[in-house]
This record gives sequence, C-alpha cells and structure tokens, in this order.
Amino acid sequence: MLFDEICENLSRTIQLGELQPDFSVWSHKLKRYLSLYGFNFTKADHTKLNDFYLSILLINDLNYSHGDTYFDLLYQRI
Repeated sequence: MLFDEICENLSRTIQLGELQPDFSVWSHKLKRYLSLYGFNFTKADHTKLNDFYLSILLINDLNYSHGDTYFDLLYQRI
C-alpha cells in the first residue's frame, strides 16, 4: 500500500538523518497522497505521522525548507 510505503520511508529518512533529498521527496508524496485520498487512515497512523514530523523539529541545524515542509503539513492537519 502506498501509504505504508510513505510512512516506512519517512521513518527511515528521519532515523538515518537523510533529510536531503529523501525528506522532501517523501513529504511531497504524502501531500499528493492526502490530496488524492484525503485523511482516510487510522488514528494510530495519524499519530505516527505527527510524531515523524515533530521529530524533525528536534534536529540540530534544521534546514529552513524542511521546517517549512513540516509546518505546511501541520497546517493541513496531518
């Protein structure tokens, strides 16, 4: 399933600290998924996505574009 693939890759990207370019790629895929399918996923998945993106804010030397991506998704209420 595409949603599971997106979550797995976001998790891997964050854990390994490979923010360039993977974080932007998978965040873009998540935005596209949300625009196509909406927010039809479980509360656990919703919480997992929030945790992924909140953990981004804890990274030292966070790039502005990554922070902007996070706040854009937060604004969309992931």
